[in-house]
Amino acid sequence: MTPSLVVTPVTRTVAGDNGTTTFTIQTIASWTAVSDQAWALLDTTSGKGDQELTVIYTANSGEERNATITITGQGTSPPWTAAMVIQQADLMPCCCVPGTQRHVMPTLRHLLGDGLLLGLAFAGLWAGSFPERTRFRP
Repeated sequence: MTPSLVVTPVTRTVAGDNGTTTFTIQTIASWTAVSDQAWALLDTTSGKGDQELTVIYTANSGEERNATITITGQGTSPPWTAAMVIQQADLMPCCCVPGTQRHVMPTLRHLLGDGLLLGLAFAGLWAGSFPERTRFRP
């Protein structure tokens, strides 16, 4: 009987800062793993049997990016499978508006359109309304 090769989940979406995420490899066979991106490093590149595969990713200072992790099994069906790490774009740094106590994020305005108020900080408190999926850090 041909051993199976399953990787779960198929996709992981991670934040723009550095960190780790894991995938579960399920098989009784030997396997190898490779990442197609230098920013997504693997904690191991080979193994045998069921195992957690950890992807260590660096901070993203640009646009959203993807890394494909290809796992190839020895004599498995399917012979290989892939998982994807989607790393979100990192947040732009805030800048101070001279003469005020407000901090705004005007560098994001071009992403969402002119005239949108993206965020205000008053004495360290954030206020404003934001589109769904907008993230920011104090």
